[in-house]
Amino acid sequence: MNDRGRRIMAEAVVDIMKEAMRAGAPSKFALEAPIRYAIRSKLCLQGKSWDVADTIAKDVVSRALAMIGAVRPTWLEGQPDYVQLGAGAQIKRSRCVRCHKPLPGEHTKFCGTLCANAHHMRLARLHQFNDQRAYDTAARLP
Repeated sequence: MNDRGRRIMAEAVVDIMKEAMRAGAPSKFALEAPIRYAIRSKLCLQGKSWDVADTIAKDVVSRALAMIGAVRPTWLEGQPDYVQLGAGAQIKRSRCVRCHKPLPGEHTKFCGTLCANAHHMRLARLHQFNDQRAYDTAARLP
């Protein structure tokens, strides 16, 4: 394949990744790591070195994110409890995130370990689903 063919192929891959990332939940960055991993893996299986494959995968993901207008938040904005109230403030909770019962004593998010574990398991299942969707998308690449 000549250089022009490679460029056309790369643009097609970026377009596919752009659409997958646009649908990412809860943010446009949700599929960033799984897509980068999947592209890198596919390139390594095609004989590229890890460094070259990672550079190409990073470039594809970066270009796709730029095309959908994704702007990386600051560290503070990326925290789960962040809300924008002017300069930003932490959520002051009085009820459990999961069951909405009043928080006992010094608890700040969950009423107990049962709710905390259930919440984290639910998040893990959502991440696993998103990862699988990213792998499936990358597997369809030319």
